[in-house]
Amino acid sequence: MRIALFLAFALAISGCVQQQQQVALTTSFNPSEFEWARKDGNNAISGFAVLRTVGGEARTCAGLPAYLGPDSAYTRERIMKIYGSTEKGTRAANDPLKFTNDDASYRSILRETRCDGQGGFTFEKVPDGTWYVTTSVVWKANPSSPLFEGGNMMRRVEVRGGQTAKVTLP
Repeated sequence: MRIALFLAFALAISGCVQQQQQVALTTSFNPSEFEWARKDGNNAISGFAVLRTVGGEARTCAGLPAYLGPDSAYTRERIMKIYGSTEKGTRAANDPLKFTNDDASYRSILRETRCDGQGGFTFEKVPDGTWYVTTSVVWKANPSSPLFEGGNMMRRVEVRGGQTAKVTLP
């Protein structure tokens, strides 16, 4: 399992010493719900992710992965349990969550890109539909501490007809 994917969707920050909250999913993973999302489309989703430190310094997702998850009952339940909303949300890096019955097949349907040096990202060839963009903006304020600051963020995006949707996270 790629640790970065686990970071963004399961919110388990590598090195955290906190007890992870264990959460069960009630919706079954159904691969046929995702067939539409496996195809190439003519849309794009581009965005930028930034959080501010307590001192006001801007931190971005530079160098970290960003993910695009297709809408489905399974995705909506995951997103709601992580962020408390299916529209937009954040979750603190020091509040890790782990799904007890996560289906590993789900990761294969996620699209992944990497945030550039300024915290920007783009997903190309996205088919029409509703998607969930997620990424992390995390840093260590104290290098000797195992804890990360910042968090994980999500926004719901809908694209149709060859458009480029622009999102800012959080």
